Amino acid sequence: MLYTFEDGSTFVIKVQGTTTADPGGKVSWFKGTFSFIQGSGRFAGIQGSGSYTGKRLAPLAAGAEAYNDFTATYTVSSR
Repeated sequence: MLYTFEDGSTFVIKVQGTTTADPGGKVSWFKGTFSFIQGSGRFAGIQGSGSYTGKRLAPLAAGAEAYNDFTATYTVSSR
């Protein structure tokens, strides 16, 4: 996943996790871990990892809303 910020800085994370759907198929829950792969600008040299949890609020479909909470520990190289 690529994240881009207003100042042009970016970072990329690699995500690994699971999705569990409720029996009625109306919502899904996510959980897993991630690691920082690369960064640019103020995130150049980023290293670290974290975890996430989340929930899809509607049946699986294009454009269905989902919310995720990420917690990370990371460092960036000094310039």
